[in-house]
Amino acid sequence: MKLFISADMEGLAHVVTSSEVNREHADYPYFSEWMSKEVAALAETAMKKGFEEVFIKDGHASGRNIVPSYLPSGSKLLRSWTGDPLLMMAGLDKSFDGVAFVGYHSAAGHSGNPLAHTVSGAKISHLKINGQIASEFLLNAYTAAYYGVPVIAITGDAAVCREAKKWIPSIITIPVKEGIGTATISMAECDVISFIHESMRKLDMKILKECQLYLPEAFDIELKFTRYHYAYQASFYPGVTLKDDYTIQYYTEDYYEFLRMFMFVMKG
Repeated sequence: MKLFISADMEGLAHVVTSSEVNREHADYPYFSEWMSKEVAALAETAMKKGFEEVFIKDGHASGRNIVPSYLPSGSKLLRSWTGDPLLMMAGLDKSFDGVAFVGYHSAAGHSGNPLAHTVSGAKISHLKINGQIASEFLLNAYTAAYYGVPVIAITGDAAVCREAKKWIPSIITIPVKEGIGTATISMAECDVISFIHESMRKLDMKILKECQLYLPEAFDIELKFTRYHYAYQASFYPGVTLKDDYTIQYYTEDYYEFLRMFMFVMKG
């Protein structure tokens, strides 16, 4: 049994400002270690429940945030970026039996986290899939669905946990903080770790398939940028059209083609 973990930082307990997740800032080292502890807690309990291998994708910024020494035996860590369209899900394939998300956060266009964004707060005002605001949770849950792998657990802010429950009612949600305006409320460190362990102990390995998300038949994409020249440049990708000066549209029946388009327009 193999578990894939995609980890981010903005949804970690206690994180409240961008300086805390920026490796160039003095606040960063503590939260790098804290990210490692949250990931390790979920991985450890998942392995006790029956996963023999845990593959972890460090999915924040440089992709070099998790301190490897915190991780349990039997885990593998993918650091930095492969350059393929899976992005935060790089390394996932059909051989996995489950996916979990750690440190996930609310989407651009939603409240619930002072650091709410989708992929790039500097470039994206909102991303909509079939008319609905899409978070990194939804983007990556659809990637898991593309490979037929169920999404079994998520830690993050309470708002993204509520969103995850809406899409996958059987998912284990572990809300480690609540966003209020530009502030957050979190439990003490030891209580967060206990909460992650206790929540993952509830995992029933016999019903993983109940956490399977299924892809829609087609994807009508609306991507609004923060600056008009991002939209103009993206409009030259095959199949992309300008909706207005800041917004592009794209339609496909193949989710991987959306991922490919998204990777290229975000590089510009």
